[in-house]
Amino acid sequence: MAAHDPSRPTAVATKVVAVDENDYQHLPHDERGAGGFSSYWRDIHQTATEALARGEQHLLRPLLAAEFDQFCRNTGLRPRSRAGLDAYTAVPADREELIAFSGEPVEMLRQTMVYERENWVMMTLCGRIFDLAAEQGGNRVVGEARHEAGNLLDRLLRRSRRHDDVVLVAKAGGGLPLGSYAITVGTPADDTAIDSRDRNRFTSLLAASLLAGAAGVLTLRTPDPSGDHLLVWRMADQMLLPTEHGELMLEPAAGHDQTVTYAPGFELMTHG
Repeated sequence: MAAHDPSRPTAVATKVVAVDENDYQHLPHDERGAGGFSSYWRDIHQTATEALARGEQHLLRPLLAAEFDQFCRNTGLRPRSRAGLDAYTAVPADREELIAFSGEPVEMLRQTMVYERENWVMMTLCGRIFDLAAEQGGNRVVGEARHEAGNLLDRLLRRSRRHDDVVLVAKAGGGLPLGSYAITVGTPADDTAIDSRDRNRFTSLLAASLLAGAAGVLTLRTPDPSGDHLLVWRMADQMLLPTEHGELMLEPAAGHDQTVTYAPGFELMTHG
């Protein structure tokens, strides 16, 4: 299941939803209905809309097909069964990772859940890394990694300003994606703050990446009318190191018409 900091509050989703055709096929037949994937989503939206009208909070969580099947095998329940889905839905999750329906149109809701599925995959991979690290070194190792990740993020935020973007991209062994996450600095109350869900996701990915010795890149982008300024760090050997090769690492995927100035990031970690 997704990585969870035990100090954070949990809740149970009102409904687990399939966001694409593949995950949809892993649902029980009575959950899929007879009208196909589009009809399934219209029903989800209608039920959520009716709950909202009654003043009830409708919390959604994306289905991960492989995780659901593994959950059923681990619990002795038949995969793709009603009993399996009900038990899977009943597993508590980080409250802020659940998506509260607020009345948006059906396609907007589905696209939100497509995005959230990507984050759930990332957080699930992080959870596996934390579990493995805890088995090998105890929960203290994971706690220390999370704490260090929080300190690193705070150092970034102290050198940032409102509307700056912080982006982390990490790959595990063999170049397989571990995850990526982007946050925009600043809230109405604090120019250098981020919301707690963004903080938890970012620090979970950073902590898991460092524990796993993942490769990756971290950037701090400051927007400017004359061209954005980009500080770049590379992740290697459980370190974040300033790099002069940001343009070579990032330019092919930058996708920006304006000029971007690349520079090595400042020192974030103490070597050795």
